[in-house]
Amino acid sequence: PILYRVFQIRNELAPVFLVSVGGVILNALLNYVFILHLKMGVIGLALATSLVYTLMCVACYVILLKKRG
Repeated sequence: PILYRVFQIRNELAPVFLVSVGGVILNALLNYVFILHLKMGVIGLALATSLVYTLMCVACYVILLKKRG
């Protein structure tokens, strides 16, 4: 995600790793649903990827806010 460098500077890569793994799994699930069940084709693929990437960025931002105290 976009905030990867912030975590890298702080030497806290585990949260980014977990968010990324969750993002890959969620992306695969949403791709399956949007493409095969909702018959959205390439548009569904792009939508799923965009949604997951946005959620990953929000999750990393929330983690940073919580660690900031």
